[in-house]
Amino acid sequence: MSKNKEPVILSKSKISSTYVTLDTIHTPLTLSNNKNEQIYVDTYRVADVNINVCNLKHEYATEQFIYRITGVCCNVYDSTLVRACICLTKQVCCYAWTERKQNFMILPDSRLLPANVYWITVFELVYKLKYPQSNNSNKCLVYALNCMLKSGMSTLDDYISANKSQSIQHRLLYMYSLHAISRCLGSNILQIPESVRRYYKIFGKRLKRKYKKEQMPGGHVFHLPKPISEHAIAEEYANEICKCIKLNPPIEAKDVAKCNTKRKNPKAQFADIRKMSDNIGTTYLCMYLYRCGEPARCGNIYSNPWVFVKNHMLQLGGGAVLRTVQIYLESEFLIEETVVENTIRLLFILYHECAHLYHWRAKQRYGYMSSEEAHYVKNRGATYEHHAHKFAIWCLIMDEVPIELIINMLFGLNDKRQHHSHKVALRYSRWLAYLNNKYSKLHIPADLGYIFINHEKRCLYKPNEEIVIK
Repeated sequence: MSKNKEPVILSKSKISSTYVTLDTIHTPLTLSNNKNEQIYVDTYRVADVNINVCNLKHEYATEQFIYRITGVCCNVYDSTLVRACICLTKQVCCYAWTERKQNFMILPDSRLLPANVYWITVFELVYKLKYPQSNNSNKCLVYALNCMLKSGMSTLDDYISANKSQSIQHRLLYMYSLHAISRCLGSNILQIPESVRRYYKIFGKRLKRKYKKEQMPGGHVFHLPKPISEHAIAEEYANEICKCIKLNPPIEAKDVAKCNTKRKNPKAQFADIRKMSDNIGTTYLCMYLYRCGEPARCGNIYSNPWVFVKNHMLQLGGGAVLRTVQIYLESEFLIEETVVENTIRLLFILYHECAHLYHWRAKQRYGYMSSEEAHYVKNRGATYEHHAHKFAIWCLIMDEVPIELIINMLFGLNDKRQHHSHKVALRYSRWLAYLNNKYSKLHIPADLGYIFINHEKRCLYKPNEEIVIK
């Protein structure tokens, strides 16, 4: 087991003008009212972000290209650090804004998007700068596609033969997060709404005559590399952000509501926290070992600011790697939830990820569907994600968490992430609540026998053994 490493405090000369402020919050991991019996873990949240583009290098070629096509003057930057800060705080892959009567644009990552999608995204950002009050996403798409026609990077046949989008309204590509890009933009095939495609069928000849004289030759010179994994991008972004993080002093979970999000704390420190990426959350591991009989000696649970930054950009509560027997927990503290709700959510994510490593029915099989498909697509039959949720629910019941609180927590998760597996877990917990209210007792499921520890009898619970919920 590697030793925990402290953050490297930076001198004033090494402090970057672009940085993210993080709060460290001591959150109880048990629902006991006795303070002496409670155990605490460190959770995190993004308190503020400071972005300074004054010292960044301009992308002059792209600026001139955009001006030639659209007539819009803007300061264009391709900064990995600023793009990472935007991914962390705004959950988008690129951004454009107007400040002091000047237009600023942060380009998307060229390694993340296919070439045609990349430039459509750039022109959509220009539309946002040109018409900031417009909310019509189809008009924005038409503007971007017309810019592609004018630049010679696409033809009308590409739009007429494009795949039909499932939604009537186009979803603006610059609003996609790293997580959404990996799920929706995996192919190089353009998808447009039927109304947009019909527009090009009707007015195609007129547009062809309009852009024939204005068309720029050699538009295909903008060649981009093939897209790579969003996890590799997120890891690079996390390393870039964590070179200079502003850490506020730790606070208690019950005092979070009293603190201002953008407060200026004189005790805050600028630090390099990249070496903390190997820090192990021993409290999480002890909590799991106390509840379950699986010895789990060869696995580690990682929970630290570096993991929080990476998983927060990917919108992942946690992740389990079966090959190396490792778990990575985001450990985010949600300001809109109470301390009890945050505690139950942290425990649920912990037990869910542990199930992927130690519960035989929740392990992902070789050649089976991905986690994304199991969460969103699989609406029939049992998948390993459903069994991991079931395992986590029973772990919470063994922790003496009321079933009503479990149901409320699943309501919040379902509203936030819209996973089908959360709906399955919600129905299952409601069914357990019905059985408990009718019979005042529950029975251990057959597949969860010999897993949970009965600390009163100092043995494992047997399959179908009766338990009484207090």
